[in-house]
Amino acid sequence: MDDWDNLARTVRRRRTDLGLTQADLAARDSQLSVATLRRIEAAAATSYRDLQLAALARALGWTSDTVERLLAGEQPGPDEDTGDSLVAAEPTPEPGDDEIEIDYNSAVANMPEEVRQAVIRIVRPYLDSGA
Repeated sequence: MDDWDNLARTVRRRRTDLGLTQADLAARDSQLSVATLRRIEAAAATSYRDLQLAALARALGWTSDTVERLLAGEQPGPDEDTGDSLVAAEPTPEPGDDEIEIDYNSAVANMPEEVRQAVIRIVRPYLDSGA
């Protein structure tokens, strides 16, 4: 039996952790709508098209199998739940540090494509300059 309540709780927590409204999240992928997100977060339906669930995972920055694992009752790993995979955790900056080092490729790898392309446009000139 699928655990729709687990999926609902985890989606709602991830969305709010990202600081997104349902409308913001729906705007990240054309296969999502606010109505669909509302039903998912309320565990109000137990059947969705595979395209919708895949879009949900992409919009939240999850791997393609995360929704399936949540429906199987698994709890999300830290990267899936908090988005830690989007920024490098080490080194932790100390007060007064002017720079935070991140692994650029790892930081953008799990972002939704639209966000990834925007970050690349902004960050690439800085990285290419060697600054």
